[in-house]
Amino acid sequence: MWRYNPLTGNLDKVGLINVAPLCTITSTAWDIPPDNINLAVDGNPDTATGIGQRTLSTAGTIGNVHLEPPKGIYLVGVKFSFWSDGSGKVLARIYSEDMSGTLHLTGIIADYMNKNSEFERNGLATIVTIDNTFKRVVLSFRGNEADTYYIKIYEIFLFKII
Repeated sequence: MWRYNPLTGNLDKVGLINVAPLCTITSTAWDIPPDNINLAVDGNPDTATGIGQRTLSTAGTIGNVHLEPPKGIYLVGVKFSFWSDGSGKVLARIYSEDMSGTLHLTGIIADYMNKNSEFERNGLATIVTIDNTFKRVVLSFRGNEADTYYIKIYEIFLFKII
C-alpha cells in the first residue's frame, strides 16, 4: 500500500504489500481445474474461484496452484473451502519449487480434515523465499484416500517482507 506524504510530496510504501495480484498464476493436476483462477489473487477475500475437482483412486494430489512472484521473502497464506463425497480428508501445503522443478515443503497450512459440505478455512501462513534457487510458490491440496474432492480458493496472500 502507498500513502501520500504531504511533507515530501512523495508516495511512501506503508506496511506489507500483497503481490499475489501481480503474479502469473497457473494450476495443475485437477480433473476439473477451478475456473476463474485469477479470482484467487484478485485481492478480495470474498470472491472465489470456481470449484476445482479431482477423483482419486488412492491418496494423492487433488490439485496445485502455482504463483511466480519476483525475488524476495514472502509471508504466504490462503483462504479456501473444501469438501468430499465420502470420508476423504484434505491437507493443504505450501511448497517452494526450485529451478529443476523439485518441490520443497515450506509449511502445512491446513491439516487433514473431513467435511461432506463446503467448509471455509483460513489456512496458517508460512514463509517462502524466491531467489536464484527457488522460482515459484506452489499451493498443493492433497486427499488422504480414494474419494472425490472439491476445492474453491477465495484468496492467496503473498505479502512481500523483504
